[in-house]
Amino acid sequence: MLAVAGLAFAYTSCTDYSKDIDENSKEIESLSGRLATAEQQITSLKADVTSLQTAKAEAEKAIAALQTSLKSLQDKHGADIDEVKALITSLQGKVSTIDGQIATINETIKTLATKEYVDATFATKDALVSAEEKIGALRTDLTAAEGKITALEGKYDENVKISEILVKIAAAQKAADVADSLARKSLGDVEVIKDVLGTFTEKGSLDAKIDLLDEADSTLKAELATKFNSSDFQKTFDEALKKAIEADGIVGVEIAKQITAAKTELEGKISTLRTYVDGKFSKLFSIAKQLKSLVFVPDLYVDGIEATE
Repeated sequence: MLAVAGLAFAYTSCTDYSKDIDENSKEIESLSGRLATAEQQITSLKADVTSLQTAKAEAEKAIAALQTSLKSLQDKHGADIDEVKALITSLQGKVSTIDGQIATINETIKTLATKEYVDATFATKDALVSAEEKIGALRTDLTAAEGKITALEGKYDENVKISEILVKIAAAQKAADVADSLARKSLGDVEVIKDVLGTFTEKGSLDAKIDLLDEADSTLKAELATKFNSSDFQKTFDEALKKAIEADGIVGVEIAKQITAAKTELEGKISTLRTYVDGKFSKLFSIAKQLKSLVFVPDLYVDGIEATE
């Protein structure tokens, strides 16, 4: 009887152990990967530059369309003209920033071939992190532009072809998505690294939204600076990346866990901050809507919708 129990225990233990091995193998297969060589990084970065240039070109087309529309709006509602002017200024700033980022990546590419692998990888990482933030910021501005322009579409589309502007904005957003997708592969096809780079896109998008809020409340940016600090995450990410390079460019399970834990913490901070910022946005929007109802009395209504003659 004791021998049977022992055999049963041994069999159960072996079965559980085999299951653990299988699960660990799957985890290693899904989380581990090899970082790109310096040559592969150069090739990927060149593709990123092309994609960023496409996003920039599409955004410039949207800006040009907005500028054309602005001329057609001169005799229309003054507040709408101010909105379009603000959109143009904001988008031009983001396009200039991306232009600078393209130049920075091009300079990085020139030096990668002469750097040691560890230095080349960190140079690529720094260039990509910055590019991802700019892509996120462009997305936010394009979304804001799309929302404002859509609001004007019912009033002026017959005269200024706002629908054409929206097509150009959509093209710029699509180009930014392609740039984002390529950028995440530049350090190698390592899922955990791509996820981290995506987090920086989120951060860039949030930073752009904060900039928009700052135009309405100049004290907000300083207040948020005390609530959000990503330096600890950067440190953890850099340490894990260095360990991966030392392990012949392989991101093992333990390294992946370190990166994932740091990413999860950063995502938590971003989520909390986004909730706070979105709340501020909703409050400002509500106030703006109330003010508009006080200062603008439409000349007539068409099918229950405010209109002007």
